[in-house]
Parts: sequence; C-alpha cells; structure tokens
Amino acid sequence: MKATVLIWRVLRVARWTLWLSVLAVFSYFVADREALFTPFGQLKPSVELLLFGIGAAPAIVGLFEMMMRDRAGVTRMPDRVGTLVIEKRQAQRSNSRPRQDPECGPEAGDPVTALA
Repeated sequence: MKATVLIWRVLRVARWTLWLSVLAVFSYFVADREALFTPFGQLKPSVELLLFGIGAAPAIVGLFEMMMRDRAGVTRMPDRVGTLVIEKRQAQRSNSRPRQDPECGPEAGDPVTALA
C-alpha cells in the first residue's frame, strides 16, 4: 500500500473520530453548564478554546483528507443523481431548437448603435 493512501485512510478515521468527540464535548456542555461558567456568567477561557477548537478540528482534518485523497489518486464515488441530471440536461439541449425571438438578435437592431 502506498504511503499516501495510508495517510488518507488515517485522516479519514481521525475526521470521524473528531466528529464523535465534538458530539461528546457538546453534550457534556449541555449536561453540566454550571461548572463551565464563571460566577459572572461568562465561559471560562479553557472551555472557549475547547469548544471552538474541537468544532473546527474535523473541518480542518477534512481539508487535509481531501488533499491526501487527490495526492493518492483515489477517485471519488460517482454521484449518480448528479450524473443523471447532467445527462438529462445535455439531452434537452441537443433536442431543443434555438429560440427565435424577434425582439432579440441581429434582426431587431443593436440597441447600442441605435442610441448613438
């Protein structure tokens, strides 16, 4: 196995593990709010760092995962719905005739030259 594929798989597992840790930390925050606030009702700095850091970590690891996926040459699964939509649109474009509008086009005259 190539090293880039191994790194991609490790980052993939790390991203999902971080998402689970985000859920765990946020559920702890909801369950025990009193211990996380100062007497003035503000979040403690360590709790702020934990909440914002753990929330951003899976997104950052996901970006590195996409980078390693491209470097490893791993192809994405094709999006079947998107493929069908694109195929239908291309079929509609090839079957449709160009629109003939008398108010548009060279027959109607150029509005820029009409003003000059």
